[in-house]
Amino acid sequence: MNTEENYSIGVNAGLEALEKIHKTLGDDNHSDLKDALAGIMTTVMHCAYAAAPTEEIAEELISTAQQFALKDWEKEK
Repeated sequence: MNTEENYSIGVNAGLEALEKIHKTLGDDNHSDLKDALAGIMTTVMHCAYAAAPTEEIAEELISTAQQFALKDWEKEK
């Protein structure tokens, strides 16, 4: 597989996880949704640290993903 395909797999897995969270908690309780979102983000970042050869590389990956997320969010506004 190539980078785009792998990225797409991750995006789809994330969307499925968010859908499961919304089905479990509903859309009205923003505090619970915030807590669940913090949980999934922590899990993914932990995985990045565990899988990367160095802490710096993990932080670069996390930073790059944050930049992608911000750009996507700005496009949606």
